[in-house]
Amino acid sequence: MTEIFNLPTNSLPFFHQAAIVLIDTIGASIVATVVIHHSLRTRIAQAFVALGILMFLWVDFAYFARLVGTNSYFWSEIFLRIAWTATPLFFAFVYLVTVYIVHGADFRQRFNSVIMLFGLLLSGVTGFTDYIVEGIRFRGTNLDIVYGNQFYPFLATILIIIIATLIQLFKKQPSVVAREKTHVFVIGVLLFYILNGIFNIYLPAIQGISHLY
Repeated sequence: MTEIFNLPTNSLPFFHQAAIVLIDTIGASIVATVVIHHSLRTRIAQAFVALGILMFLWVDFAYFARLVGTNSYFWSEIFLRIAWTATPLFFAFVYLVTVYIVHGADFRQRFNSVIMLFGLLLSGVTGFTDYIVEGIRFRGTNLDIVYGNQFYPFLATILIIIIATLIQLFKKQPSVVAREKTHVFVIGVLLFYILNGIFNIYLPAIQGISHLY
């Protein structure tokens, strides 16, 4: 494993480096705040910390794949697969955290288990088969993903999870206090879905523009 740390790396733009430091710092601060105040005693704290860990795996390993770049196709693809394996579970935990915020951690619904099962299955298929990510290629130092033949069904399933999350967000909530608590969370989730749809799905998968990922 020591050869990983000895690999030469690509010189990525300063903006990329600054963004990853900013994202990790803010994310770690929020996760640490939840752990300090809740000590992982509650279901929502556990779900939120899991969400944070999955975010780090997604963002950081996608960055590592581009950082290693053409110097090692093998490790670049491994890092990218780790990032993509975390992605379906990330969306599933966004759904779960949404349910807990809107309804409370004691809320029980069979559909919650279905969503989590979808996330686990998609993560397994993404990590251990070529159905979703077939490989990678480079145009200069820019990494392009070669999508597998089940990529669009994969997107459709992710879309189902997103729609389920939005339905939970906009369900009639039991009290004014509950509605007020979700306002900022709703804005954050909507911004994430919109920007993720543009820069991580539409531009690279449909338009072939991957340098903005």
